[in-house]
Amino acid sequence: MIGVILGALAALGVHIAALATVVGALGLALSLSLQDTAKNLVAGLYLLAEHPFHVGDQITVRTFTGRVEIIDMRTTTLRTEDGQQVIVPNTIIMSEVIVKQSDEEPAGTQHG
Repeated sequence: MIGVILGALAALGVHIAALATVVGALGLALSLSLQDTAKNLVAGLYLLAEHPFHVGDQITVRTFTGRVEIIDMRTTTLRTEDGQQVIVPNTIIMSEVIVKQSDEEPAGTQHG
């Protein structure tokens, strides 16, 4: 099929080498522009599979502390104590230290 299309274009006077160059340049530009989106998607898949934190957990990312509202494929949404919504790209969550505040008591701690 591709051979037929290339043969038809050559018969119409289109230079196949020039066409291949343009298609290659467009492919490179597209792959570079989608690179961050692809990184966020991979990070999102990891977060959804591994569950390092859950909706409702309080975490700190960089200078933002808030409760996790949404964990999506590309972003994680936090709600701060003062009501601000912080949308964090998942690549930041995967590449930075995240502090998860725990509601659990340390092992061996007893209240009497």
